[in-house]
Amino acid sequence: MLQFKKYDALPFCCTATITVTALRLSGWSDRMQSSLKSSLVMGVACAGVGAITGVLVVNVASGKGYGWFLVAAPLAGFLAGGTFWRLVAQRNKRSVLAGAFAGALAGTASHFLCWYLVFAATAVCYALTSRCTDSLGDPPANLLQALVGAAVYSGVSLFFFGWLTIPAGGLLGALLAWLQRRTHSSPSP
Repeated sequence: MLQFKKYDALPFCCTATITVTALRLSGWSDRMQSSLKSSLVMGVACAGVGAITGVLVVNVASGKGYGWFLVAAPLAGFLAGGTFWRLVAQRNKRSVLAGAFAGALAGTASHFLCWYLVFAATAVCYALTSRCTDSLGDPPANLLQALVGAAVYSGVSLFFFGWLTIPAGGLLGALLAWLQRRTHSSPSP
């Protein structure tokens, strides 16, 4: 079983801060910095929803091996949230409707991504230690089989947790778009 300490997120936060600072110093335009920042903000917000979902999965599911969701769900939320924000909301001038749509897409796609990350983590764990087996003691799926497994399992997880992830992503996307439009439309002093 995976164990986490309260400071496990610190390296990620430091890495994100260093990355944004380096990009600022490297001469990226303000527009590019703003674009990156808003994608990171959406990614972090969706990672929060993923963390809540991961905790729910670990506490509700029976069996072993669900500790991977404490890492995979926030990571999937971060990746899906930032990606769909960049692909949908930023291309549509950050309209509230586009933000809600990007968030809902992230809340949907993160299920597949989360399951694939879990499959990949167990495959790597098995390759390195031979300890991470499936519930019957067999080796885990390879990365190609994991694509099919992730698709099937994400359908099941959407049924059980989509009520949380899709509306939360939509609300976060709409809120972020509204806040950014309000911030960018206010007159400068």
